[in-house]
Amino acid sequence: MRRVWEFALLAVAFLVMFASTQVFHFSDDFSRYPVGSAGEPNWEVNQIGFEIRDGKLVAEMVGGRGNAVLTKAPLGRVVAVEAIVTVHRKITSDWKIAGVGIYLDERNFWHVALVESPDNQGKKHFAELHEMFDGVWLADGLEGTRLTTEADTGGFDWQYEHPYRLCLTLTKERIIGEIFELDGTLRYRRICNFDNKAVTVGRPMLSCYGFVASFDDVQVEVSEVAKEPPKERKTYPPFVSRPFPHAPRPRKATGFFRTE
Repeated sequence: MRRVWEFALLAVAFLVMFASTQVFHFSDDFSRYPVGSAGEPNWEVNQIGFEIRDGKLVAEMVGGRGNAVLTKAPLGRVVAVEAIVTVHRKITSDWKIAGVGIYLDERNFWHVALVESPDNQGKKHFAELHEMFDGVWLADGLEGTRLTTEADTGGFDWQYEHPYRLCLTLTKERIIGEIFELDGTLRYRRICNFDNKAVTVGRPMLSCYGFVASFDDVQVEVSEVAKEPPKERKTYPPFVSRPFPHAPRPRKATGFFRTE
């Protein structure tokens, strides 16, 4: 009997190890979805403004940062995501971004993005790799969560109506954000080492705010799966019955049988 239990435990351990090392591959040219949809069921969006149009996923985001998360993908510890991103025009005078990311939740994610500064700050174009950690934006450069930058080429003056390939690679040791011309010419690279607390697991994401931008030719690889975090259980206050304002007030019962 002991040998049977040992064998069962070994089998379970093997299955867990096998599941965590299976490689997940996914590619998407957005040709398989109905026009006007948002890429369901593979993609889950948090804002109205994503739409399949002309064989691409088009984002038109005014009222907040729009994220399209590849929920089909498992949560990963080693993840690579890339997409062709084209910015067509701006639709706000504030900060604007379009990029790809690795997303755990609304308070924890990375992105590599094409950025335009506000109109009153010169409408400058540059690229960035940055982190939202525990609800704090730019956490990768702040006291207490600052990460060592291994490499940084600096931004570049990207152009409207010009497609770029944006790539984000998450490993156990670092995160790498890169932007290429379609011919493979490197335009931007930043590498951050995980020598402090940081977002180290997530799912592929496409992201946009303040632009009309299109996404195409998405390539994803999750080569190590992470354990899903426990879901928070919703709690509700105890129900307290309140009498209807016009309900008759209860009267003191008088007799053996009573109906009130």
